[in-house]
Amino acid sequence: AEALESLGESSKGRCFVLDLSEVRTLTSMGLGLCVDLKNRADRCRMRPVLFGVRENLRELMHLMRVARLYTAAADAAALDRLLA
Repeated sequence: AEALESLGESSKGRCFVLDLSEVRTLTSMGLGLCVDLKNRADRCRMRPVLFGVRENLRELMHLMRVARLYTAAADAAALDRLLA
């Protein structure tokens, strides 16, 4: 989180990408961290983007209303377009 804030100082207006491609499960603590990271990205004026979210996590994040906090990049091409 501290790294995000220091990165934000030099990256105003850019994207913060949360890559979950290696994540298989999320606890309530993990979901809370996703919310916290989104809030920190907002404070740094960075666009929060989710990438590599598995279907089961996508459903959980949607159900818990965490997914709506992020822009979703469905694949590498979509992520490239967001970062361009």
